[in-house]
Amino acid sequence: MSRVPFLIVRLGSALALVLVATLYLLASIPFAYYHFLQFPHFWWMPAFIRFHPIVLAAAVASLVVTLHDLPGTLRPWIRYVAIVGGTAAVCMGATVWLPVLQSYEIAVTVRPLTGPPHQRIVDVLRDGGYDLLFIGAYGHSRIIEMVLGSTTEFVLRNTLRPVFLAR
Repeated sequence: MSRVPFLIVRLGSALALVLVATLYLLASIPFAYYHFLQFPHFWWMPAFIRFHPIVLAAAVASLVVTLHDLPGTLRPWIRYVAIVGGTAAVCMGATVWLPVLQSYEIAVTVRPLTGPPHQRIVDVLRDGGYDLLFIGAYGHSRIIEMVLGSTTEFVLRNTLRPVFLAR
């Protein structure tokens, strides 16, 4: 099979990642970000600001799909690239869309927490008075789960609230 389509997808993904990085670079410079928005050749920037988390997620997904030709020692890392890219896209999306969700009177809270994830999830669910928890489950091998434990299993066993589990 020809490698040209994979090369085109990878180059497109790299361009999308550079655009997202440029957006965050401009946003980190005081007043430079808004100054650039005044130029007519940046007409696309307001829409890009709103949808850049989707662009990031699509770029990471495209890269992950086209990385099947990596050497065997690097293949396990594809999963980590997907997890980090997805997490970054969700965090960026929460930051961008938080004001929009709040305008519809949807209660949204974004709080960075520290500590053991399994215990922190149970504590926040108990102390916050939430009605339902949406949680994703990621399967590790049985040996790793025996040694490290499973966050999802701990949450399911230690909460009295209903849990919506996505696998």
